Order: sequence, then C-alpha cells, then structure tokens
Amino acid sequence: PTYNGDGMYGGLGGLPATAHQSNGTWALGTSYGVEGFKGQAWYYNFLNFARMGYFEGSYTFKTGTGFDPFVGAQYVDESGSGNNFLVTNSTALFGVPGSKVKSSTWGVTGGVIIPHGRIDLGYNKVASEAGAVGGGAIISPYTAAYATDPLYTTSMIRGLVEMGPGHAWKAKVTYNVLPNLQVIAAYAKYTTLYRGNSHDVYFDVIYNLSGYLKGLTLRNRWERSVGGWNLNPGNKPFTYNRVMISYQF
Repeated sequence: PTYNGDGMYGGLGGLPATAHQSNGTWALGTSYGVEGFKGQAWYYNFLNFARMGYFEGSYTFKTGTGFDPFVGAQYVDESGSGNNFLVTNSTALFGVPGSKVKSSTWGVTGGVIIPHGRIDLGYNKVASEAGAVGGGAIISPYTAAYATDPLYTTSMIRGLVEMGPGHAWKAKVTYNVLPNLQVIAAYAKYTTLYRGNSHDVYFDVIYNLSGYLKGLTLRNRWERSVGGWNLNPGNKPFTYNRVMISYQF
C-alpha cells in the first residue's frame, strides 16, 4: 500500500494533508531451518519513512516425550530514510517529534510444546533514543494501529509499535480441545514512557469446519485492556470483541 491522504499515519500521529504520497515499500528476506532450528532475516525499506532490519531465530529441543521446550530471540533495528516524511513534517509520534528515525528493539521467548497445544512466554524492549521520532518508537507505517507486527508481546488491540518505547511481557496458552477446535488465552503487561502502564487479557476461540464446509473458519476474539494514558476511550478499561469468518479456497 501507499500513503495517500492518511493524515493520521495509521492512527498514531499527525501527518498534514500536504504530505506527499509515498511510493510504498520493498523488502528482501531469507529463511532457514534445520532440525530444531528456524531462522529468518529481512530488510525492509519503507520509502520516505524508515529502513528496517529484522532478525529472528528459534530452537526447539526434541525430547520424544511429547513435551518439547523451545527458545527464541528477535531483533529489530531502524534508521531514517533519505526524505523522511515524519521528520520533514515534524510529526510528533506519542507527542515526541524528532530530527531522525532511530529505533532498536529486542525480544526473547521461551516455552514448551505440549500434546495438543503449547505454552509461550515472551518479552520485548524498545529502547529510548534521544532526538528520534517518537523517542525511539518503531516506525511501522503498514502495521501501526493494526497490531499485526511479529513482536512476541503484541496483543489483539495493540503492542509496543502502538505504545512506543518501553518494555512488555506476555504469557499465552494455546490448546486444541478438538481436532478442529482451538482455544487461546493470553495476558500481556506493558510499561512504556509515553503511554504509561497497562495490561491486556485475551481469549480466542477458533473453529474449523469440515466436510462440505472444509476451509471455512469461525473465530471469536475477545480482549480487555486496562490502564495507560491515551490508549482507551476516556482512559477507562476497554473491551473489544471481534467475530471473524474466513474461507480458504
């Protein structure tokens, strides 16, 4: 997608109506897997916004018992592109303008794969960067406010991309109650510089139909967010329920 008249930059900041259109983005990546190891590396150029390097790796210890521990880590590094719209338009992400784009984020995860499910525990930290847009915020123009980034601690409503510098941890349990019925429960805690402290509770039920309706998925996602500044309407607890229907051809 390209920027075109989105004065809110995905709902997070104020780009003026006079801001020029971006030509989009391009990416180059690779992935590798062998035995219990999986890894990937990506380079993104969000034209007129930022350049990003993303690295992630994980290792699963095969025990033969049905209980397989795993560990993983991820790292994100960003810098400003040549003609940066956020800088030239003095965009103040989280109320903080800057003269450059600079962001550094790391995360670790661990857990165990169990019969019919898995347990995950993740941690992420976005470093504060003096003089940077958003004080070091992750610049992700095509996931901001959609919470579709790959950080270990992102919730359904938001994550550190939407809250700026700080740290977070998240615990999640995924369990297949039946072959076609999956239940997910999670809890995430956020401590941030510009949006305060908040926590989210999340439940998710996924049902995959079979037979003549194979490919059809019914999903109900529920999350309650409490705390923080300028996150929820009226700075009060906010509950979001999302019903989803999808079909895979």
